[in-house]
Amino acid sequence: MDRRVTSAVTLAVLSGLCLLGLLFGIKALTSDLPDDPIVTNPDSTCVDREVTAGTKVFPEDVLVSVYNAGTRGGVASKTMSTLQIRGFAAGKTDNEKGVDVKRVQVWGNPANPAVQLVAAQFGDAAEITAGRVSQDHSAEGVVVVVGDDFDKLGKKVRHVTADQDATICSPFK
Repeated sequence: MDRRVTSAVTLAVLSGLCLLGLLFGIKALTSDLPDDPIVTNPDSTCVDREVTAGTKVFPEDVLVSVYNAGTRGGVASKTMSTLQIRGFAAGKTDNEKGVDVKRVQVWGNPANPAVQLVAAQFGDAAEITAGRVSQDHSAEGVVVVVGDDFDKLGKKVRHVTADQDATICSPFK
């Protein structure tokens, strides 16, 4: 084949590819944004997920926020680190003022499997308190509040089975 013909064919193919890329780019630029929860609510750290009765809920399915209601520093972050090692997704950690917690409270619906799984990590030390909401924080997920008498987590629980249909706050994947 002549050198001029080869150059012309190469130029034509490359021009076609550039035109195809330009058309694809324009289409992507002018299309609607996705309705994914991370796009519609960028401040959210989790997405509500429906679980049916009989479904196993694992730590990686649950977002946890930990707050320190005691006077000892670093307890919330240490607790969060341990929960992360166990597979839970990290929400927020901070101090919680004006709350009287001796050991540990898990705030949420006692029938919710995510709350049950988090509470199970603390063994007998955990007190599940329904209807409590952090006053100073916009916590998402299961809220854990630790006090001065809190020492360490209990035995690791790998999963719980939902007794009834529920909504859990799962991390974005």
